[in-house]
Amino acid sequence: MVPGMALAAPKGPPPALPAELAPLAFLLGVWEGGGRGLWVAEPPLRYRERLTVAWDGRPLLRYREETWSGDPLTPLHTEVGFLRPLGTGEAELLVVQAAGILEVDRGPCSASQLELASSAIDAGPCGLLVTAVRRRYRREGTVLHVLVQIAMDGGVPQDHVRARLEWVAAPGPAQAPPLEAPGA
Repeated sequence: MVPGMALAAPKGPPPALPAELAPLAFLLGVWEGGGRGLWVAEPPLRYRERLTVAWDGRPLLRYREETWSGDPLTPLHTEVGFLRPLGTGEAELLVVQAAGILEVDRGPCSASQLELASSAIDAGPCGLLVTAVRRRYRREGTVLHVLVQIAMDGGVPQDHVRARLEWVAAPGPAQAPPLEAPGA
């Protein structure tokens, strides 16, 4: 905050979500649950996941996904980015992963499903050789089903992780990791 400058308290109800974001509104909120690793090159993995999708007034949504594993829970994976409508029944996810990967994913969206495929991927010097990503988010009531597929070194995308997340709250400030260990 700039010294001597006070933040004004919001007046009245929050603004309505813009019409162009309506197809993505099904993702808004904090989602938590369990997931499992499906990647054949790695040992089976159970993990906890939190996905937060929030609107800050701009014509896009903020995206943050975090995972933890073990007992006690320790951070596993984090990615952050922005999700925006393209105005053609499609959306774009711009995401950076803590593992050193930058992605641009695009694909069709509806009132309860978003399917994305990478249109550009790059990695920093420590990043993995991921060459393609597919993501699917499908909402059924208060449950969000997530499937991520990846391809390494030019191969065909294969199932990487799958999660079943429950809507737990409207998006808010950063939160602590989930209290419970990965479940079955």
